[in-house]
Amino acid sequence: MMKILLISNTLPPEGSAVAGIVDRLAPQWIKSGCEVDGITLKKKLRAKTKFFYDGITVYRAERFLFFKKLSNLVKRVYRKLFKKTEKRVLYVEYEVKAYLRQLKKMDLRQYDAMIPICAYYETVEAVRRYKNKYGLTTPVFLYQVDPLAYNKTFDALDFDARLAYEKEIYSLCAGVFTTSIILREKQALGWDTEKIHVLEFPLSKALLETSEQNDGSIQCVFCGSLYGTVRDAKYTLELFAKFKNPNIHLYVLGTGQERLLKEYAEGVLKGRLFCFGERSEKECNEMLARADVLVNVGNQVKNQIPSKIFHYISTGKPIVNVACFDDCPTAEYLNKYPLCYTIVEKAEARESDVSALEEWIVIHQGKKVSVETLQKHFQEHDPAFIVEKMLAIIKRS
Repeated sequence: MMKILLISNTLPPEGSAVAGIVDRLAPQWIKSGCEVDGITLKKKLRAKTKFFYDGITVYRAERFLFFKKLSNLVKRVYRKLFKKTEKRVLYVEYEVKAYLRQLKKMDLRQYDAMIPICAYYETVEAVRRYKNKYGLTTPVFLYQVDPLAYNKTFDALDFDARLAYEKEIYSLCAGVFTTSIILREKQALGWDTEKIHVLEFPLSKALLETSEQNDGSIQCVFCGSLYGTVRDAKYTLELFAKFKNPNIHLYVLGTGQERLLKEYAEGVLKGRLFCFGERSEKECNEMLARADVLVNVGNQVKNQIPSKIFHYISTGKPIVNVACFDDCPTAEYLNKYPLCYTIVEKAEARESDVSALEEWIVIHQGKKVSVETLQKHFQEHDPAFIVEKMLAIIKRS
């Protein structure tokens, strides 16, 4: 029996993109006979330091929340006084130390593989420091769902420094699981890519045949995080604001751009825009089950695929894809999906684009793509396929 340790800033039942990926893969790991543990951050003072979820034992790393809150307060005051915008660093030091403390408590020799999951790099930095100081016989496999060197949101270091750091953490690992876009970046740089393995984002079988009736409105749902620099909802909100049909409603689940959302919810989209903030994976799934149409707000960078589109595809429901450019990386996947309408962002929401999208929503709301069609076009996104490939790579490394 293989024993795996996942290390991630978010794990289920949280509602983040990474937690969702783990949530979809976990049943297949268990089904394959694996024992799975996880380490994540303790985000609430009274949260349990150990809990069980869907067959996974999860440990929460203590990060001294009082000091975190004090640090955040100082940052907010500084930004307000000096009109500074917050820069995203490669990793947060006190979170790295929290993971280190947790790793030192555990017998890491019991694991056949350690898998730090990066969107955020506190996880792999903690593993790097642990290995350098204490040694580590357990092989490490980086699961890199977002880029590092080419990630425009990381501006604490210049590009060459980010690239050097990324090369260092790659050298730490027995293998790297990542996206096809990140693999192509490394090939273009001339890196040795022998240990880089492409894993597509998983679909969610739990949603394939789920549907639920709602009231007379047409419920359009966006699930995910919004960032002004990477994923901006402004154009999407403008489209919905110009719809003539008052029964087309937009529901937003997730964090980010709260001020912008509030402005529209209390203004031109009053009674038609509903914001729910961060929700658990279960709550997001319940909202998706009630939705008539799903909305993807596209990334403003070309090297990141929103993992949510695969969660959306799993439902078989109509998808409105608001892309930032013609060659958006989502096209590779959504062009295979029969119920998708892609609209490319312009300087302003033109009436012709608005009316065409509004008509498509009205005509296609409530329709479904068959399970057979999804299985035909998205076999590499099947969680069982992904886990089988991942475990085979771990065993031979």
